[in-house]
Amino acid sequence: MSERPRPANDLPTFMAGLEQTLRAMINAHRAMLAGFDQQREAIRHSRIGEMVRLGDMQSAAAARLAALEKRRVQVMHDVTRLLRPTATSVMTARELAAIVGGASGANLLALADELRGLVMATQRSSSILRAAADMLGRHVAGILQTVQSALSRARLYSRAGQVTPGAPLQFTVDLKS
Repeated sequence: MSERPRPANDLPTFMAGLEQTLRAMINAHRAMLAGFDQQREAIRHSRIGEMVRLGDMQSAAAARLAALEKRRVQVMHDVTRLLRPTATSVMTARELAAIVGGASGANLLALADELRGLVMATQRSSSILRAAADMLGRHVAGILQTVQSALSRARLYSRAGQVTPGAPLQFTVDLKS
């Protein structure tokens, strides 16, 4: 079992790691939002195969974001331990920016604010897509229930499950309505 390398104990190293992690999180959220736009179009046009493919991509992106968030929390924990060894809670980005000050602190605040906005947009888009996908699922289930009901009344199967000739049944299914 390999031991985790000890982090460097200098603030510039921590700040560079935190900035890199925040930028990666920003890029991941932007990619996720772009995927949501594609998924919205797939739902709008009832392209189920594309919805599944995009859903798999979103799951992978969510896993990447979870790993990045874990790394961000670890960096913030390490910075807190460095700057405030007796602290009982992890510092916030705003607190760290106030301590660091200058251009580095302002950059950290800008990245944190941008990330916060993207997280909120991602949550909002995700909930809208979830509602749209649920609505599409209910719609398709209703169509299938109608088809099943029509077929059961057509008496195509006997009680023993044998196919019996029934009256010709003509219908169409509009999956885009």
